Amino acid sequence: MARGLSGEVSPLLRAASVRRCRLAKTDFTAIGDGDDWPRWIRRFEVRSVLEGHPADAFQEALELGCGRGDYSKYLAEYCVHLTATEYDATKLSPRNEGKITFDLADAQDLSRFPDAHFDLIYSSNVIEHLPHVDRCLAECRRTLKDDGILVHSVPNRTWKVFKLLLFYPSLAKMVWRRIGRRRRPAAGTSGGAIEAQPRRRSGFSLASLVPAIHGSSKSHWEEFRTWGEKHWLRTFRRNQLEVVEIVRLPFYFGYGYDFPRLIRIGNLLGLSGCTGYKLKKKLSTTI
Repeated sequence: MARGLSGEVSPLLRAASVRRCRLAKTDFTAIGDGDDWPRWIRRFEVRSVLEGHPADAFQEALELGCGRGDYSKYLAEYCVHLTATEYDATKLSPRNEGKITFDLADAQDLSRFPDAHFDLIYSSNVIEHLPHVDRCLAECRRTLKDDGILVHSVPNRTWKVFKLLLFYPSLAKMVWRRIGRRRRPAAGTSGGAIEAQPRRRSGFSLASLVPAIHGSSKSHWEEFRTWGEKHWLRTFRRNQLEVVEIVRLPFYFGYGYDFPRLIRIGNLLGLSGCTGYKLKKKLSTTI
């Protein structure tokens, strides 16, 4: 149970427990090649949020904003059947895989699905992008079974701060890598020779020198303000959803594995980059 500085339990957290998941030294050893980082951290997050649930615990599950299915295969471990949905047709996997059915759907309009149909609804880094998040939460509540579980994982303020602070260092790293690729000898040339490479359009623009807003907010300040825990807890409560558990997920900040030492230090200090909210429907007690 989470308590404030005064020792009193916040009304928003009264029924919720708080759990922190950080990366340990053994986890960093398991990551190995930095190219495996996105896949590794997605698996870690899914398993952390659904810790305690056995394989095939959920008969019917729905994933919102599945993209290319990066989370879906790990989520499917806990489901008998998973419907993985994506709004953008260009990202959606063209074929189903085992337990997973991929389909187009708008997270703000799930009218194609019947009431009280899903045992689990899951999204990661989705609802902060929605212009009408209340519509999404209302649809989640409608299609979720009375004893079902709803999970929304979102980046938090720590993620936002480090994303902004590291924007220009990350940009400098990207430029340096591109220079290195241009200087690298082509296959079959002598070790010291530099073969001229055809020029490619870099897509550079002045806009690329300014950090982009991640979600649907109109400014970085608004995004920082609305990514706090209290904002999300009030939003869930407004939509008749009760917080069962808050899972403070590992520390990272949206630049892959570009800053491994900083990621390690942040996890050692117990920082969190994303927060998972495990929710259930708030049922009426009136007769």
